[in-house]
Amino acid sequence: GAPTGHGEGWRRGGERILYFENGVVKRSGGRGEHSTLSFVWRAGELDEEWVYFAYCYPYTYTELCRDLGVLEADPSRAPLLRRKLLCTTIAGNACEHLLITDYAAPDEAIAARPVVALSARVHPGESNSSFMMRGILYFLTGPSEEARLLRERLLFLIVPMLNPDGVIVGNYRCSLAACDLNRRWLRPSVRHHPTINAFKKLLLRTHAAQPLGMFVDLHGHSRKKNIFMYGCAERGSALLQQVFPLLLSKHAHSRFHFGSCSFSVKKAKECTARVVVYRELALLASYTLEASFAGASIGTSLPQHWRSGSPVEAEPAEG
Repeated sequence: GAPTGHGEGWRRGGERILYFENGVVKRSGGRGEHSTLSFVWRAGELDEEWVYFAYCYPYTYTELCRDLGVLEADPSRAPLLRRKLLCTTIAGNACEHLLITDYAAPDEAIAARPVVALSARVHPGESNSSFMMRGILYFLTGPSEEARLLRERLLFLIVPMLNPDGVIVGNYRCSLAACDLNRRWLRPSVRHHPTINAFKKLLLRTHAAQPLGMFVDLHGHSRKKNIFMYGCAERGSALLQQVFPLLLSKHAHSRFHFGSCSFSVKKAKECTARVVVYRELALLASYTLEASFAGASIGTSLPQHWRSGSPVEAEPAEG
């Protein structure tokens, strides 16, 4: 909840928090039942204040624009990025993409660099994906030696918010056209799914000229804890696809859980970004990166909830 008038901002709260299957059978052809989230919140001394509730710490379209403006205004970061319009959404909002690399190099050197494509927030309710993306943007444009080496060797193509309309109107999963945009990658419509259509075309054009080395789509997960990845392996061994997630688990062992990763391709996922990019671009390193809405269950003596600033900023989990 976020009470107004006290300057406290967003904080975790509530008691008897339950998330359970509610007996309502899904009608869309999927198996299983819909779920219900319930909780008890005591107003206490805030009973005369406005209190807002959110499923996760909010990250708005306005905040994204502000973050991008901060990056462009920073004299040390601005030379490292190019901010461009990907397309206009159904509601007329700008969906932007960024290119990050070491632009001090000759054009032919930049054109020879492998491309790493990243995207986030195709599902508006998964605001934790935006906090991961914010961390990525500030890291890649930052002064660390690791970031400098990455910029010298790679070109990063990034769409930080794939569903601006859904974020602005407060949808949880869908776009303004009531579509789950991460189920429209096979044949995206210019009219109904403009951001997916434009991003897919950009990936195909880029791959034809400057092959993609990796694609990662950032998401939030409502049931599992920790951070983990989904990859694609349909024929033979998944050994190569497991290399990058395994490296992440070694370097972020208190947050990234390799045992939660999966590399199967289920029929229900065949129209998602991860699977379509894997198949149409023949890209083994095509992943979904999932971060729990809750927190970590590894690396510490007690389960930890994650705060909005960073997964490193954790608080003990209650109950």
